[in-house]
Amino acid sequence: MQCWVAQRMFAGPARRRSTLAVAKSPSYRAIMGRFHSTIWSVAAAGLAVRPAHAQPASLAPRLQEARRASTAGDHTTALRIVDSVAALYPHLPNALFARARALGAAGRLDEAEQVVRQLGRWDGRYARSALRDSALAPLRERLGAEVARLAERSEAPVARAQVFAVLAERDLVP
Repeated sequence: MQCWVAQRMFAGPARRRSTLAVAKSPSYRAIMGRFHSTIWSVAAAGLAVRPAHAQPASLAPRLQEARRASTAGDHTTALRIVDSVAALYPHLPNALFARARALGAAGRLDEAEQVVRQLGRWDGRYARSALRDSALAPLRERLGAEVARLAERSEAPVARAQVFAVLAERDLVP
């Protein structure tokens, strides 16, 4: 016992504090175990969540592959690719735009119209961009006026601010 006291006396203040803290808290391992499991749970949850606005790097090559297949006349492959992309990213405008283009190129205009209307509900400018594509040219007559109205409404400013005061003295503002 005397040897242990001597070691603590001459070990220095940092060594004494750490030894005392660990010695006084017998549940140190339990607390740290809970802390580590909580940290791992939060990290796993954070990695599992995908932001909706993020566009993955692997998406562009898949959409280009679908466009090449559609241009080559292989509409089945193009639709398979864009349907899988749209299923993975249902809230990504590029995925729905590619789906509408592939459906239009395949001659499935009723389904393409539904997709363009969905884009118009999100933002009229998306639908307007979709109708500019040559694969969706037959839909321009059907949806042109409605899409133009939606796009115009989307371009309206959200804030309608008015000037309250104008400071003539520039030195008043830091």
